[in-house]
Amino acid sequence: MSTNPQSKNPPLPPITRRRLSGAWLSLSLGLLSSSPLWPRLWLSKQKQLNQKLDSKEAVDQFQKILHQTAIGRSRQLIKGIKAYQRHPVEREDLFPAKTVWSRGTTKLLDYGSDDSNACPVLVIPSLINRYDILDLDADHSLMRYIAANRMRPFVVDWDVPGEEEKDFSIGDYIERRLIPILDFINSNHPSRQVHVLGYCMGGLLALALTMICRDVVRSLMLLATPWHTGTTTIGSSTNVEGDEYKELLEQLEPQLSHMNYLPVSMLQIMFSCMQPTHVMRKYMKFASGDMDGKKARLFVLTEDWLNNGIPLTAAVARELIGSIYGENITGQLRWKVCGRTIDPRALSLPVYIVVPGKDRIVPPESALPLARLIKGAVLQEPMLGHVGLLASLKAPREVWAPLTKWLVSV
Repeated sequence: MSTNPQSKNPPLPPITRRRLSGAWLSLSLGLLSSSPLWPRLWLSKQKQLNQKLDSKEAVDQFQKILHQTAIGRSRQLIKGIKAYQRHPVEREDLFPAKTVWSRGTTKLLDYGSDDSNACPVLVIPSLINRYDILDLDADHSLMRYIAANRMRPFVVDWDVPGEEEKDFSIGDYIERRLIPILDFINSNHPSRQVHVLGYCMGGLLALALTMICRDVVRSLMLLATPWHTGTTTIGSSTNVEGDEYKELLEQLEPQLSHMNYLPVSMLQIMFSCMQPTHVMRKYMKFASGDMDGKKARLFVLTEDWLNNGIPLTAAVARELIGSIYGENITGQLRWKVCGRTIDPRALSLPVYIVVPGKDRIVPPESALPLARLIKGAVLQEPMLGHVGLLASLKAPREVWAPLTKWLVSV
């Protein structure tokens, strides 16, 4: 049975999504205990505790403190969720980008001016989340930052897979969406090669696109892009092997076969499992912060973005979870797109790679091997997280400024 994830109903207002997200958040936290990833993390800590608690009195005292701490943290977590749900901020389209190309549900948005001398930059977000994180707020936007430096940035808006995209694989998105988009930009800027930038999974798409269309690409920028995925760090002490991703895919297969897509709710739970305590910690911290400051505003806008993801087609989900993460086909140089093996060693153009040092979604040990394969690649390692390199207050100074300085120089 094939079910189209695209709804005919208008999208829910951000504030309504936030209220609904609180329920999903609680559900994801509750399901952590049944995740195949969580028991391994807990058991490793339990062994350490057993060595220290050598008497019944010590165990009783520990359980009492644990109980009190759990209650306190739960209250702080709930306080943070409520503060997020009640916050009045909503994303404003103060600078509506012009749609200049569309096919199916995919659109290309133009953030530049009509300056014919401006160099085009194609920005490719992940298939999992919307492009909003790249244009988060009027005064906090990588897209606007690039445009302010006499470049002409275009961003791909994937939107929810529609009738045309419902059976798309990763290769289909590259061949039937990105290559035509690149051709369109190139035809409108015949005297300028296109710079290509990819974020997260979008980095993989950008890499493959660049290798296939090398003649029209001037440079490549990869932000938090996964590559070597055979072993991924969870938290700070537990590893998830490829076999466990295959096991996860087996558990998801009945739903993928029935619905023909992987819903956003399942993706949220999967990411929570990769960072078992992160959701709790960030909301506890938010609860004690200044609700009127810019930091709180960016937090709420970022959470709105996270809670407004895009379902993956079944084909993309199988390839991403089973092949890329389960079999590490990228790291083993076995990934093929349009009949071509994607081997970064063959790149001979300027490449800039950002590997966030605090990334837990795409940890450095996954992203750094890609940088080592590309001769002459410029590597930046800011001490930020996966989302922080775009959403944090430090992002413009520590990520955008050096990236843009490099971009205008090549």
